[in-house]
Amino acid sequence: MKKPLISLPEGSKGQPRQRVADASQLLLVLGGDGTMLAAAHLAAPRGIPILPINMGSLGFLTSFTLEELHPALEDTLEGRFSLSERVMIGVELERAGKVIDNQRVLNEVVINKGALARMIELQLAVDGEFVCRYRADGLIVASQPARPPIPFPPVDPSCIPLWNPL
Repeated sequence: MKKPLISLPEGSKGQPRQRVADASQLLLVLGGDGTMLAAAHLAAPRGIPILPINMGSLGFLTSFTLEELHPALEDTLEGRFSLSERVMIGVELERAGKVIDNQRVLNEVVINKGALARMIELQLAVDGEFVCRYRADGLIVASQPARPPIPFPPVDPSCIPLWNPL
């Protein structure tokens, strides 16, 4: 039987995510992969480790189940843990020679035109070096997996592996 989760009393005020991250030495993240990705966005620039607890159903990025929360937290607080560093991808969106967005992301980047399915033209560069141009519906760039990859059907040969992303 699962124990019910405890909520903050009505009227309780939380803190903004950035303030919590700035004041933390460790982030305890309760959620699924989406929550982990959001936490990584906050933790990475601050160099804060994350203890991820899976509250979802799959949890490719989360390491522990809810049942493992207390032992994992005790071990972590007593210094019995190992760090698993993840590769992050640095992405700049540039239009007409001007950078309009700059992000650091965990896992993958999806670039597309938006809601309408139209062809777009993309130029891919790694570490500032031109790789190729694409004319396609979009482009997915993924980082090296931290775990063994899930077997997928054969990939189109135009997909090239990118090792050593930013």
